[in-house]
Amino acid sequence: MTLRARLVLVVLAVTGVGLLLAAVITSSALRSYLLDRVDSDLQDAEPFAAAQLTAASGAEQAQDPFFGNLVAARIAPDGTVVDSRVHPLASAGGVLDALPTDALDEARAGRTDLGDTTIDGQPYRVLAEPVDGSADVVVVLAPTTDVDQTIAHVRRLEIWVGLGLLAAATVAATWLVGVGLRPLVDIGTTADAIASGDTDRRVATGGGREVERVATALNAAFDARQASEDNLRRFVADASHELRSPLAAIRGYAELQR
Repeated sequence: MTLRARLVLVVLAVTGVGLLLAAVITSSALRSYLLDRVDSDLQDAEPFAAAQLTAASGAEQAQDPFFGNLVAARIAPDGTVVDSRVHPLASAGGVLDALPTDALDEARAGRTDLGDTTIDGQPYRVLAEPVDGSADVVVVLAPTTDVDQTIAHVRRLEIWVGLGLLAAATVAATWLVGVGLRPLVDIGTTADAIASGDTDRRVATGGGREVERVATALNAAFDARQASEDNLRRFVADASHELRSPLAAIRGYAELQR
């Protein structure tokens, strides 16, 4: 694998991890915010619902709905729905008959924490509180289907946006890495030319501090090689000149002897 490919992969990996963390944090924060809104609606509606549902039995009660897609009911110890209030936008079909008994038991024991439950395959947030002077429990429920759908939509959007950003990052990283490595490519081209015999060429210094250091070091090495070759040529020339006379004398004596 080339250096360019490795650098591009590193950039994409860092970008992908950053986008993934941002998506997880964003969706988690949004889900927490939306659930807090649901919990706030439950807590705001509970006193109003309790006031109506704990009125004297048989008394004529106004059916004013409270705000929010909520369902409220007063539940007897045997699970019977004594009274209920349903927002016009809510659907209470089968919901009140399938309330989780553990939430009711905790409310009777004095624990009124908000909790999650699933009824007929649908997620709900539940707030249950005991009725003073009675074993009955007031329950307020809000479906969280809209919250889950919103989070799912946001996550799909994050996926598409993330893929688009990764594609853009791939193009940008490939171009930027290519520009950054161009001085190294030029260094390699110059080194190949020098090795092929063009010993007068030198590496251009530039392209950043690190590349400049490499270019300076290579030029120093090439200069040293050039100086060594020049010294060798001078030595050969001097030796040839110095040996010319003795060789001529030896040749003369050889001819004379012959």
